[in-house]
Amino acid sequence: IFSTLSERPAFALVVGLSYSFLRSCVELGYAYWYYWMEVDLLRPHAPAPDAIEPTTVYTDMHTGSFAKCLAAFCAQTTLFVLFFIAVTQQEAITQENENTQILQFCLGACISSVVRLFDTSFVKGEYRSVWKNYITYYPNYYDRSHLFVARFLMSFLANSVLSMATLFLLPVVLMNADNFMEFVKDATCVLFIAELDTLQI
Repeated sequence: IFSTLSERPAFALVVGLSYSFLRSCVELGYAYWYYWMEVDLLRPHAPAPDAIEPTTVYTDMHTGSFAKCLAAFCAQTTLFVLFFIAVTQQEAITQENENTQILQFCLGACISSVVRLFDTSFVKGEYRSVWKNYITYYPNYYDRSHLFVARFLMSFLANSVLSMATLFLLPVVLMNADNFMEFVKDATCVLFIAELDTLQI
């Protein structure tokens, strides 16, 4: 990505979104395939959990309204889109600022890597602990309600595809911060977008 920024900064957006979408689909596809491999053994022998604890507003089936879920998705998506637009508007690398931009790009890459390392992925944090349990033990949610599918798709897009793309592209935005204080504020604000759906859960 960094090698393309001197000529086509917007190309990073195409790479980031493509990579995030493909990786998210592969991870979810593998998890779903593994689920069907073990479902015949899991359902008869493992008791159903007394309660499934929601991790985000999307997985809060009992107390969370769909309107609240949709509002959170719209807010997150809007912020993600504005972030992606900001990526396309980044200034190309210039010789006079190259050293500073390289330093800030590397710092941003380190931050993204650390967050990705300690952050729970969609498959581990939501699919295995929530969605799979609903499908396995409470099929009535899955069978009778299109809202279940809508919640799942919104969660997958916001917390897997778009969130991963944001981490991937974060260094591109941070490399043009005017100073280190702006660098800190930009990094904090961008990382907060992915946490909007966990408020009050």
